[in-house]
Order: sequence, then C-alpha cells, then structure tokens
Amino acid sequence: MVPHLVRWQDEYGKSGLTILYVENGLRTEKEEAEEEVEDGEMNFPVAWDEEGAVCAAYEVKEYPTAFLVGRSGRVLWKGTPSPKKSEERIRRALGIGRT
Repeated sequence: MVPHLVRWQDEYGKSGLTILYVENGLRTEKEEAEEEVEDGEMNFPVAWDEEGAVCAAYEVKEYPTAFLVGRSGRVLWKGTPSPKKSEERIRRALGIGRT
C-alpha cells in the first residue's frame, strides 16, 4: 500500500491531500517502523504511536485501515484501502474529475 500512498501524495498533494501514516507501537517496534520509513521513501509524515492510543481512539480493528478526512475534519470514509477504490474516493473528496 505504501507505494500508492507515495504516489497519491505526489499527485494530489497540491490539490489538498495530506497523508498521515500512523504506525501502531503495540504491533511494530520503533526500529522496524524507522526502517519501513527509510525503505518506503515516504513523502508524508509518519508517526509511531508507542501505546496504540490513536488506533484505540479511532477503533482500528484490522490492518491496514485508512481514513479519508474532509477539509472540515469530518471522516468521509473508513475502511480497508484498495488502490483503485481509494483513489476514486480521494478524487471525489478533492473535487477532481475522472481521468
């Protein structure tokens, strides 16, 4: 999924998309998360949540889970991302027509 996130940040960042990747510290050691960031050439902020508080607050039950949050701060969609469907949701949220 990370290559898609990198591409989406490149392609839609100028239109207002901001990707924030949160690594659950209860599932992943900090060193492993740091390696993943380096290997993935991530072009967006990555947070390591040591105690899994973010995942608990957002009721994440499976991995990966993605959220699409509108400019208002309201969650527009939550679920398991799929490259094609997720990109369609991103484009709709940003008001970008289909290619």
